[in-house]
Amino acid sequence: MYDLLLIRYGEIGTKGKNRHMFEQRLQANIEAALKDLGVEEVERAHTRLYVPLKASLDEMVERLQKVFGIASFSPVVLAPLEVEA
Repeated sequence: MYDLLLIRYGEIGTKGKNRHMFEQRLQANIEAALKDLGVEEVERAHTRLYVPLKASLDEMVERLQKVFGIASFSPVVLAPLEVEA
């Protein structure tokens, strides 16, 4: 049903020159928390992180709730870019 999890993070996005370092650490922490569920890579784009759903949504959410720095997350359904009239 869902294809991805969209992850939003809080205060680490407001830091100055250290921002990139904090984003990388959060990404690595998420990958470590979900590694044994089959998640190999978390994609980072425009102050958001995208995680492919490789296991049950409930199991992934339970683990992500324990990762420091995540403000919120939402399940995502991928849709084509074209809108039919």
